[in-house]
Amino acid sequence: MNSGTMIIMLFAVGLLAAGVGFVGAVFFRKKGEATAANAGETALKLLEDANRESETIVREAAIQAKDVVYQA
Repeated sequence: MNSGTMIIMLFAVGLLAAGVGFVGAVFFRKKGEATAANAGETALKLLEDANRESETIVREAAIQAKDVVYQA
């Protein structure tokens, strides 16, 4: 192989590596965005569930308090 061919091959390998790196970066960025969106949805669902549960506990406590008053 002469030096001209070697330079062209190295240039081609460099372009290929840059392309693979770019595609990988785009892929992992999109995957990270999807993971962040999923985490946000999960957090929102947890907050909604906690809010419903706290409302249930308050209602049960009010009913128990009324029972105590009526028994007295």
